[in-house]
Amino acid sequence: MKNFLIGLFLGSFLMFVSTTSFNLIPNQSSAQAQPIMPWYYQQLAWENHPEMEAALNLLIKAREHLNKAAHDFDGHRVQAIKYTDMAIHEVREGINYANNH
Repeated sequence: MKNFLIGLFLGSFLMFVSTTSFNLIPNQSSAQAQPIMPWYYQQLAWENHPEMEAALNLLIKAREHLNKAAHDFDGHRVQAIKYTDMAIHEVREGINYANNH
């Protein structure tokens, strides 16, 4: 009896998840068709910017490496740090803009 109730619960749960996690196919031409994703993934796709966030993380790591460099390289290291800081600022501004518009 216990196994039957557990199976019934799991079956009901899986049925519920499978019917609620996908959107209906929109009525539009194939040229305009969007990928079908569950609503919670669509929410994440709009709020997160994985490529911009990855670029930001790489720029921050690059700045750390430039700061740890042993030589000045005739001022080029300082210039690279300056440009990296500018790039970090621009990426952050882009993410902020996308989150607010």
